Amino acid sequence: MDDDALMAKLMAAFDDDAAPDQAGDEPRPSEQPFDTQRFLAGLDAIFDAHAAAKAGPYLEQAMIDAENAGDDAGLLTVLNETMGFYRSQGRHKENQWIVQRALELATRMGITGTEAWTTTLINAATAMRAAGQYDQSEDLYKQAQASSERTLAPSDRRLAALHNNLSVLYSETGKTHQAEVELGEALRILESSSPDAETDLDVASTHTNLALTLLAEDKLSAASWHAAKALEIYRNGHLEHSAHYASALAGYAQVRFHQHDYGQAVNLYCQALQVIEECYGKDTDYYRITENNLRQAEHEASEHAPANVSQDVSQDASAGGNGSGTPGAAPAGTPSAAVPSATASHTGTSPICGLKLARECWNAYGKPLIADKYPEYQGRIAAGLVGHGSECYGFDDDLSRDHDFGPRFCLWLTDEDYAAIGERLQADYEALPQSFMGYGPRESTARAQGAG
Repeated sequence: MDDDALMAKLMAAFDDDAAPDQAGDEPRPSEQPFDTQRFLAGLDAIFDAHAAAKAGPYLEQAMIDAENAGDDAGLLTVLNETMGFYRSQGRHKENQWIVQRALELATRMGITGTEAWTTTLINAATAMRAAGQYDQSEDLYKQAQASSERTLAPSDRRLAALHNNLSVLYSETGKTHQAEVELGEALRILESSSPDAETDLDVASTHTNLALTLLAEDKLSAASWHAAKALEIYRNGHLEHSAHYASALAGYAQVRFHQHDYGQAVNLYCQALQVIEECYGKDTDYYRITENNLRQAEHEASEHAPANVSQDVSQDASAGGNGSGTPGAAPAGTPSAAVPSATASHTGTSPICGLKLARECWNAYGKPLIADKYPEYQGRIAAGLVGHGSECYGFDDDLSRDHDFGPRFCLWLTDEDYAAIGERLQADYEALPQSFMGYGPRESTARAQGAG
């Protein structure tokens, strides 16, 4: 949206219906009422246009307008929106003044014990947490919890926001188990109240937060699943231009970094920076922190060049055929179905070949699965892709995905290892979700299943 179009929307949001009778007259409250809905519509127009630079002046003018109109409720709405915006911009010092003003105004209005009071407490606590004022933040969150018990229904999504934000506080203060508990409760509320949890932005954000918390607890496989699930939801709902998408990308990048897949981490961090720049600009804490993480990933990628080839497989089979050339290949029961939800390397704009898709699946899920559940067999299992589909020969493109194409990888075990863990590994593999990177579920032909 260009500036002229944006200004037209803002002018529509704030018509000068009650202009002073004479030039130079000061507007009086009765002459120029504050329209909260128009204010919110104008703010939405700014964010929809990714014109964050205009939001600050717009909010500051709205504060003046609401105060001149004597509209305390309107002013409280503006202050709540300002807290969120200043937090996103890293303007924490200024935000502490906004927090104080909002709490004093709400107290003066006598709204303690109402939903508006609960919402204001949550926003204030989150702003103080972002400013590093953890003691004040926790105290405000506890007040918000007590207020919410009286004002919000058990399925109210604002309760989920409270649990989500409180989990971030616990994560930042090293209380990771408490953080995981809060996130589990947030996810339960959101999934039960959502009309479609598979396209719900709040559900996706909670999966990202849970992934990072599990990562801090060294639960790598579970962290990888939740981070990928978040990206799948963003793509299902076509939410890739949401500002929150950057957090999902950066969260998955962090998981891949811990999986030593530094090249993929670099790719994900770069995508996250593009979204942050588009939505907030470069002069923000979000951009600086993510850029610093990118530099670390780039350093590790250069240190581990030329490529991140899996070190715990004895053979990476990628040619077509029946796999008979793979030493110790199990003739039956070898997992080769679909794998979990999503990674960030596929944006839906450029196709990915089947071999690369298979490698991405292995690095994201197969490797962590074996490390978590079968650690004593690491280094004894081969991973790759074989079969009758054109992707196994490297001939696949958008037109040739006529059969057997989709997310999968194969694992080969020695006869001895297959006898010990084959059935259990097969069950674990088949329990994984059926889509990945926007592809799937895979539809296999009879021939691919061994018929004939």
